[in-house]
Amino acid sequence: MNQFSLNDSLVYFFNIPLIGALTYIFISDELGNEIRMGELSNYLLRPYSVAFEALTRAVASKLNNFITTIPIYLLVILYITSSLHYPSITLVSIGLFLIAIGMGFFLHFLFDLIIAYLAFWVVDVWSFVHFKKIVFLIFGGLMFPLDFLPAPLDKIFMLLPFHYVYYLPNAYLMGKRSFVNLGPDVGLFIIWMIIFFSLQRYVWSAGLKKYEASGG
Repeated sequence: MNQFSLNDSLVYFFNIPLIGALTYIFISDELGNEIRMGELSNYLLRPYSVAFEALTRAVASKLNNFITTIPIYLLVILYITSSLHYPSITLVSIGLFLIAIGMGFFLHFLFDLIIAYLAFWVVDVWSFVHFKKIVFLIFGGLMFPLDFLPAPLDKIFMLLPFHYVYYLPNAYLMGKRSFVNLGPDVGLFIIWMIIFFSLQRYVWSAGLKKYEASGG
């Protein structure tokens, strides 16, 4: 793992709100409440799936965040460069950053979708949403850069899907990871996407059967 200086740490945490605005998903609360309130029937009559509806909401929200957040961050970066040494940003680092943002977004989306589907069985998914926040706080690089972890904890954390949401985009943007890391990162991303996609399909099917059996 790359060593972090004090300046690196300041830049890392400075980037966190930007990355969260592009990767953090909030659909579980809204969709979970709709399922709990019996409003799912409205979605089932539409020609597209509930998951697709949720995805369009999430994408629209992130596009709006991208348009409004990026200019503000660029202005702030220009302002703070005199006191904080911000890493040089190149077209390559921007491209890798956007790829990492995409991976973090889709993994978090499926994870949040699974939490929303738990509303078929529980009264309120809030406790699961809170648990998710704790998971990302510890395992996702929100509380600290994963570079701070000793071996072999660092490698274990990097095998989990949660670091895609905060740590990985940050590492690419800061130049801590490069193009040579992209292949393994994409490969692991595909594995977790298959796992999460299969799991959300299973939870959805089981929940829908329960919903229909109860007269939904």
